[in-house]
Amino acid sequence: MKTLCFAYLFTMLPMAVLDAVWLSWAMKRFYAPKLGHLLAQTPNWGAAVLFYFLYVAGAVALVVLPALKSETSLTGVAVMGVILGVIAYGTYDLTNQATLENWSWTVTVVDMIWGGILTGTASVVGVYLFRLFIASAH
Repeated sequence: MKTLCFAYLFTMLPMAVLDAVWLSWAMKRFYAPKLGHLLAQTPNWGAAVLFYFLYVAGAVALVVLPALKSETSLTGVAVMGVILGVIAYGTYDLTNQATLENWSWTVTVVDMIWGGILTGTASVVGVYLFRLFIASAH
């Protein structure tokens, strides 16, 4: 349980910080000009928080914990995180592309790239911090 809690915490922190920085920059400069007609006036914070809790749980279960158990290199962690991020963000964006009128292909591509970068980076940081502070303590 300790492993799970620390892996989750060490992955959530960089995910939250990086996405907050990205969204604070990209919302007005990138998303609003391309999707302004679809955006809510204010975010649904409950849904946003639930997304992050679930998404980090997925990254921990599918990337971070397996990497810790098998002592995967940080490069391997990055690759698996990028793959998960591209698939997850692609699921959202490509579904929107398929079902919504005027969904931007540029948003789809950029968002999928961002999902890969975000998930890969958060997974690497999560594994690195766990190994630095928890695994090395034993």
